[in-house]
Amino acid sequence: MASAEHGEVLAYTPHRLPYKLLQVPFTITNNGHEAAIYSVYFTVEIGGGAARTSFQRVVTSDGLEPHRTVTAQSTIGDVSPLPPGTIRITITDVQKRSPSDVAS
Repeated sequence: MASAEHGEVLAYTPHRLPYKLLQVPFTITNNGHEAAIYSVYFTVEIGGGAARTSFQRVVTSDGLEPHRTVTAQSTIGDVSPLPPGTIRITITDVQKRSPSDVAS
């Protein structure tokens, strides 16, 4: 599991889906005092050494009200040729914006 933004963003153990897909589940909790839109940038690394493969993705939330939690997921395709082994999730950046900051 990976954590960021003082525990507001949690990434959980990814799991394989049919059709060569890998799904990474998240929870995003707004601990602030006003609604917020989250963009969570993360990296998934599978395997090790020369066989290591990395994927970079982003998952976003709509305007999340204060003290609410939402679940989200990101799906990565065509992971069948990857070796079995360790899967590491690293949250590289979290951007938290007020809905009024987003242009219409």
